[in-house]
Amino acid sequence: MAGTITLDQWRDQLAALVRTGALKGALLTAGASLAMDGARTAGLNVMTGGRSGLTHRSGSLLRSMAGTAKTTASGVDVVLQSGGSGSFGSVPYARIHEEGGTIRPKRAKMLAIPIHPQLKTAAGIGRVPGPRDVPDLTFVRSLKGAFLLVNKHTGEPWFLLKRQVTIKARPFLQPALETTAGKAERVISEQIARVLS
Repeated sequence: MAGTITLDQWRDQLAALVRTGALKGALLTAGASLAMDGARTAGLNVMTGGRSGLTHRSGSLLRSMAGTAKTTASGVDVVLQSGGSGSFGSVPYARIHEEGGTIRPKRAKMLAIPIHPQLKTAAGIGRVPGPRDVPDLTFVRSLKGAFLLVNKHTGEPWFLLKRQVTIKARPFLQPALETTAGKAERVISEQIARVLS
């Protein structure tokens, strides 16, 4: 039958691929393809909400997506990441979206959560850095016990104050890795077949 080879011929071809580095090159090419696909899938998860339920706002998280492939002693590693500092700038909230966790204030006693419509754009991006940038605010406690910063003239609430906020995990990288892993066997087989032909 045309195109068939014996086990010995297959062994010799694989040995030649390893000896010349062609196998490692094929795996690295496959890994790079999978990494790009994973980064694209993670980006779609952020843009559309996917299984994560994230909402796309400024685009910083999306621009921080990166997929890389690198050779190691045992083969090729495919890495998906976001929030890195490279050319995209730091996105410190990437990890809390992916893994969930509790946010506590670093320099103040409480977190100031903007609740007044004038404090955010239509996309939900803050218009001011914090309460100190809004004039005429005063501290009050509501009848239900909530701590608020309100306008001292109108009584309108501008910020809700909390000692901590727990964010549920909204993963966008892990689902992308799972999707990409499902394509790995096909992509690697295609690359090995290409170098064998």
